[in-house]
Amino acid sequence: MTVKAIVLLSVVLLVVPGTTLLAQTHHNRSPYAGQFSPSAPIRAMSPEEVRQIAAGEGAGLAKAAELNGVPGPRHVLDMASGLGLTPAQRTRIQAIYDGMHARALATGRQYLRAQEALERDFRARRLTAATLATRVAEVNRIRGDLETVHLAAHLATARVLTRDQIAHYNKKRGY
Repeated sequence: MTVKAIVLLSVVLLVVPGTTLLAQTHHNRSPYAGQFSPSAPIRAMSPEEVRQIAAGEGAGLAKAAELNGVPGPRHVLDMASGLGLTPAQRTRIQAIYDGMHARALATGRQYLRAQEALERDFRARRLTAATLATRVAEVNRIRGDLETVHLAAHLATARVLTRDQIAHYNKKRGY
């Protein structure tokens, strides 16, 4: 063997085992590790998502409408002067927002309680295959109700605006 071959073989023998161990360690580590506080009552959601839902905000639940050009009442109210809302439009959209916000607060509280109960049952090891299905169905039913609250407000808002106002809204929002 040449000196060059011996050096190359030595490097391979030293580096490859360490690389393999590093890859195995990285591969086995969960992408969720360290993501959320272990003491948080709801670890499956970010603290920001929990905060938004508790505050009656969208928390991304209205993306189906928003990203497909159907404006939401909160953003329309924030952009009212730029959209040229009439006083009547502003009053109607404020009413849509107020109703949506009240329903989102109540439904959001239900959703967070259901999600917290699911996680509490996991921590306590109380779930069985039968109880899991029921618990998850309840969490997702309430989440669906909450998403519907937000999406319905988008539909109602779009009915109040003109096509030009919607086009301007979408342009300003970067869609």
